[in-house]
Amino acid sequence: MMLAPLQINAEEYIIICALQDENLERIKQKDPAQLQIYRLGEPFSKLKLREVHLTHITDKEMEVIQTMISNGEDVRGFLKKLCSGWKYRPDKGDNDLPPATLKPVN
Repeated sequence: MMLAPLQINAEEYIIICALQDENLERIKQKDPAQLQIYRLGEPFSKLKLREVHLTHITDKEMEVIQTMISNGEDVRGFLKKLCSGWKYRPDKGDNDLPPATLKPVN
């Protein structure tokens, strides 16, 4: 799993969470994944989280992005490609289900 926080304006950021096949297989077995937002540090600890985008990343794509990061390359275009297949468009008000308020689990 790869987490990529991106600051989108002076006050907000998004996170792109790219899951690999093995992550998805674990989730199918009811082994949950978690995003430890508190570990991001600054500047993200001072910003408001606006959205989390979940996507899939192949092993080959993971190798490519890790190489880009190691070489100090800008990966924003690559991340945009990972999220390029929108069927639902939340930015246009399109969501699977409306938000639901759940009762706390004791």
